[in-house]
Amino acid sequence: MGITPYEEQQHWKLFNIKNGEGSAVSYIRDFQAEFCSPTEPALFFKERFSIFNDKWRKNFGWELFKPLREEDEHHYKTLRIPNNEQKEFDEIVLSLNKIIIDSLNVGEMKSNLTFDEDDKSIYILQKYLEQKHEASFPQMINFLRNLQDLRSSGSAHRKGSNYKKAYEKFDKGDLPKTFENILIQSIWLLNTIDNKILKRV
Repeated sequence: MGITPYEEQQHWKLFNIKNGEGSAVSYIRDFQAEFCSPTEPALFFKERFSIFNDKWRKNFGWELFKPLREEDEHHYKTLRIPNNEQKEFDEIVLSLNKIIIDSLNVGEMKSNLTFDEDDKSIYILQKYLEQKHEASFPQMINFLRNLQDLRSSGSAHRKGSNYKKAYEKFDKGDLPKTFENILIQSIWLLNTIDNKILKRV
């Protein structure tokens, strides 16, 4: 019997299920008639995102990620692993940026915060976590900046060397696997803040 590659083990460990021999989620839902979280990365991210925002609101009275406006809700509803077409990949990366980075609740985070006037949302998040929660997550902040760079160099401008550099930071061989990697890091982001901040409240 073969051994699952380490990288794949890490992927399945995120969902806490075993790889192979059918879907554990399908078994639990279909045969045991019980609720079970999805294992497809996009569905799992959306479930984690919703649960996280609810927990944050219950603890602090506001959401860390503001709900999308009605005109932008399709970015959340249609979030999925893209096919291997560049156009679809660019659109899905744009959607994830809108859901996470563009939706950061900067107004609430700025309350009684020391910051510079030209600080953008990611810097505000960094300073908020450091000043209000005495928490520093350089790897998480770096991920957000890389994701923003991927969007800016990919869908906002003509592609060039900047896009290649941004893409290489996430590259897993093809566009679907690369976006899956981005989603897994997004789930890790939510889990990190949950474990280090929400579980201490």
